[in-house]
Amino acid sequence: IGVAGLVALDEGQRRTLLGQRQAMTEFLNRVTDLLAKAVALNHAAQGPASPDRLPGRPEASRRMFEFSDIKGMSPAIQRAKELALRVAAGDATVLLLGESGTGKEMFAQAIHRAGRRAPGPFGVINCGAIPENLLESEVFGYEGGAFTGARREGKAGKFELAHGGTLLLDEVGELSPSLQGKLLRVLQDRVVERVGGTRPRRVDVRILAATNQNLERMIRQGKFREDLYYRMNVIPIPIPPLRARGGDIIVLAEYLLEQHRWSTPSAAGGFTDRAIESLRAHSWPGNVRELENAIQYALHVEQGELLDVDSLPPHLRRRSAGASGSLRQQLRRFEAEVLDAHVERHGRGARALEVAARELGISRASLYRKLRMIREPAPGDGPAIGEG
Repeated sequence: IGVAGLVALDEGQRRTLLGQRQAMTEFLNRVTDLLAKAVALNHAAQGPASPDRLPGRPEASRRMFEFSDIKGMSPAIQRAKELALRVAAGDATVLLLGESGTGKEMFAQAIHRAGRRAPGPFGVINCGAIPENLLESEVFGYEGGAFTGARREGKAGKFELAHGGTLLLDEVGELSPSLQGKLLRVLQDRVVERVGGTRPRRVDVRILAATNQNLERMIRQGKFREDLYYRMNVIPIPIPPLRARGGDIIVLAEYLLEQHRWSTPSAAGGFTDRAIESLRAHSWPGNVRELENAIQYALHVEQGELLDVDSLPPHLRRRSAGASGSLRQQLRRFEAEVLDAHVERHGRGARALEVAARELGISRASLYRKLRMIREPAPGDGPAIGEG
């Protein structure tokens, strides 16, 4: 195979590696990834690959995530991984807490894969993506003739389909009050009733829930049931935002570069110092998902052997170029970048801006006002964000 790759450690990382078993496991997994990629490339050079095996593509892209796929050696991510690994063997309900894009579903898959239910199914219900009038039938299923357009033979819901395995309730804070009550019964009695049915059906499912909202605050506001919260909050696992993970940003950027460069025409195999500086300086309000999008963008733009700052998305280039001026000007630019990143991710519709405002912890009216302000430069600030 020849040289498979290089792994460089500074003195602090070396001490961490030798002093923590989990850190050593992460290091060995990284070496394994390098070797697996080299072997795949060697096979690809020797002959055509089958349609379901793309040359050089890491195995993680074709299977469920495991703990070895959660990259990073920062204390924040190590604490989350260690707790998740300890609880994976049991059946207790887990509540994954974290901002959008932090990798909550990745953690859920890893917990499933490391537990005794790994041979069983893994299902996901995105509580915020399915229209409320369809959510109940998707979650609990329905009997034949339960409503207009229903299948004659009926349909099993997500709980029944996940029998013997694990079910992730993603964005559980978006559930309506009526569905919260029905979910509570499932968690208490482990039975479901299909829409239009009267016969309880017993289900054996481990429940993982995830949210980017403050459920305790929603309880105080009367938007979330307290009894359901305590049923789900058996083992809470906070997933840290990317800005709290320090040096993991570059580790993740390198990993994502390896994951995605096989599917692009780019020959880039690393980053320039200017690009690394820009990646480190950004606040990453969209977390790992935003970082992954930025790497994919850069791979489609860059034509050289290294990703440079000029190939990064515009809001990252603006940050790199904007580290000058008064403190007031720099803070104004930083706020503009954070707001723009949220608006880009969610969109500009009323509902989208409401979600963005909730993530930022401000009212929608405040978000509207701030968006107007950043496009109207204060005296001495120069052109507004988005102007020439």
